[in-house]
Amino acid sequence: MEKLAAIFALDIAAYAVMSNQYHVVPYIDAKTANIWSITEAILRWQELFKASNLAQCFNQGTSLDRSEDSKLKELIELWRE
Repeated sequence: MEKLAAIFALDIAAYAVMSNQYHVVPYIDAKTANIWSITEAILRWQELFKASNLAQCFNQGTSLDRSEDSKLKELIELWRE
């Protein structure tokens, strides 16, 4: 939980650990996530998951055409959610 909170824009508001289950109440800080640059959003996502080919190309400085750029922005919005 601490690792997720450090990577993504969320705080653990409360949690309870029981013998057979646990409950977590996260607070998602949408304002913070929405101000991340595309690069920062990609780098944070890559802390836990493999980024898409488009994201990897973007981080390597490869020029994206208009449709690729649009698709990457859609993907970043999904990751921010």
